[in-house]
Amino acid sequence: MPAARRQAPATAPASDRAGKCRRNGPLGLRYVCNGTTLGSDLDGRMGAAVPDATGGSIRVVALVRGLVQGVGFRYRTRSRAEALGLSGWVRNLPDGRVEVVAEGDRAACHDLTDWLGGPRAPGRVDAVVVRVERARGDLAGFATG
Repeated sequence: MPAARRQAPATAPASDRAGKCRRNGPLGLRYVCNGTTLGSDLDGRMGAAVPDATGGSIRVVALVRGLVQGVGFRYRTRSRAEALGLSGWVRNLPDGRVEVVAEGDRAACHDLTDWLGGPRAPGRVDAVVVRVERARGDLAGFATG
């Protein structure tokens, strides 16, 4: 008698707290952006950040998980952000992640978040979680902490 095939149960996407949905993006990375997958949806999400007195700039806060400490990730991130004309900072977190805060033009912020999870970023990136906020205009230069 043939062995019965096991059917995988239908599963909903794994959820983050507050109903944020995680999905696989390009290169198999998991992205979350205010509950929206990065990529094509990120343009709409960044467009939804209402411009204020800072002239249409936005702020992104990214948490990068993977093998991203001790591999030059912060320094390459700072270099990329400076080349894009962004201000902000990047620092290691005690739990092994790297936190990036960048402020500037929407397109430049989009380029940076794409780079963070892309093949040119040093180390191994498993996930990038991005929060888009209104620009505050309180950052100057790009620091490595």
